[in-house]
Amino acid sequence: MPDHVTQEAYDREVSSAGFWPGGGGIDYPAFYAYAYPTPNGFRGASVRPDAAFWHDGLSEFILPYDAVQSAADPDEALMALLISTYEAAAGLGGWDRDLLECAHGQPRQVRRPDAALAKNAPSGDEKVEREDGASKGRYRMVIDGVEAEMTYSRAGEGLIIIDHTEVPAALRGRKVGERLVRQAIEDARGEGVAIIPLCPFAKAQIGRHPEWQDVLRRS
Repeated sequence: MPDHVTQEAYDREVSSAGFWPGGGGIDYPAFYAYAYPTPNGFRGASVRPDAAFWHDGLSEFILPYDAVQSAADPDEALMALLISTYEAAAGLGGWDRDLLECAHGQPRQVRRPDAALAKNAPSGDEKVEREDGASKGRYRMVIDGVEAEMTYSRAGEGLIIIDHTEVPAALRGRKVGERLVRQAIEDARGEGVAIIPLCPFAKAQIGRHPEWQDVLRRS
C-alpha cells in the first residue's frame, strides 16, 4: 500500500479483522484477523473457534464464512475469532490492555463514555485474595460479582511462575490485572521468592514498573 495510506493506519500496533468475499488468495468468502506488526508466535497462537486457521499465503487467521453460517451460534463463533486473535496479539505483543480496553457495548445501545465508566472503577477497598497450594496457587478479585484471577505454579524452592491472567471484559480498563500482579510482587518480596512471569500480561506489567523488577529471577 502507498505510504499515505499506511502512515496513519499502521503507526501503532494494530489488531485488525474484517470480511473478505473471496479472491486474491482464497476462493471462498471468509472472515480474517491479523496483527501488525505481527508479534513473535502469533501464527502459532491458539485461537477460536476450531474452524479458524492460520493462512501462510495471506499471513492472517481465516475463518470461512460457511463455518460461521453453519455454527450453532454464528454470532458467538465470529466473536470468538475476534476476541481470541486480539488477545493473542495483545498478549504476545505485550500491549497495555488496561489502557486499551473498555467495556463491551450492546447492540443498539450507546456505550457510556470512559468518564462514566470510571465512576464504577474499583475504589481500592476490594481485596486481592490469595489461594496458595503446595504446587499451584492463584490471586483473585471479585468486583460486582465478577471474578478476575492470576494463576501461578511453584518451580522448586524459592521460585514461582506466573502462568495466566484472566480479567473478564466487564472489568477491563479498571486496573484489576495490575493490582493482581502488584500483590504477587509484594508477596514475593515478603517471602523472599523470585518470579518468572511466563504470562505475557504479567511480563508486560512488570516491564513497565522498574521498581517491581527486583523480584525477577536472574539467570
